[in-house]
Amino acid sequence: MEMKKLSARKIGSDLHMKLVMLMVIIAAGIFSVAAEDVVLTFRGEGKDFDDAYRGLKGELQDEVELKEVLIDKKSTVSVIADAMEKNSPKLVILMDNQSIGLYRKYQAGVKDESGIVPSISLMAVIVKSAIKDIKKSIRNFV
Repeated sequence: MEMKKLSARKIGSDLHMKLVMLMVIIAAGIFSVAAEDVVLTFRGEGKDFDDAYRGLKGELQDEVELKEVLIDKKSTVSVIADAMEKNSPKLVILMDNQSIGLYRKYQAGVKDESGIVPSISLMAVIVKSAIKDIKKSIRNFV
């Protein structure tokens, strides 16, 4: 009985990761992201985030240059701003509410709307409401 639960959980996790990959690939197409372009991931620490990022990197390594920045409770919007300036990403992946909140604050400081980089948000509590004020969020395009 326990083995069936674990198998169902693993299947659900694998399916979730495949849906995330599909969402990233669709977003890359919508926003014209090419192999030489940077996709920047802001994420929290922890096994689930590590596994998700490792899965993304494994699946997308031939498609884009995927980079990550770890975010914690002490992180400020300057962490986002510095990483955005240093990497000039074409697409941003936000994993967890902390990353989403900091990215929202970063966007609020961007004066020219053409400078706003599209984003995909996942692995957060109630993603739909967390991203409601984020411009160029993949949720707004689908």
